[in-house]
Amino acid sequence: MATVLQIPTPHGHTVNITATSNYLPYTWTCTGGHTSRHGYASLPFARRDAQTHAHTCRRQPTSPGSGL
Repeated sequence: MATVLQIPTPHGHTVNITATSNYLPYTWTCTGGHTSRHGYASLPFARRDAQTHAHTCRRQPTSPGSGL
């Protein structure tokens, strides 16, 4: 799996688009703990959804006492 594109979010996370050699090769994952729910057949579709997520990504709520 190779990272083909990285998109920063307003809260300091990064959305990474990765590619494999499978039928639906592109997926995205966010360093905030979010992932795409399915694979994409083309990079433009994966990029569009990853950019949408990057613009709307929110920080994960922290649990009380976690020190975060």
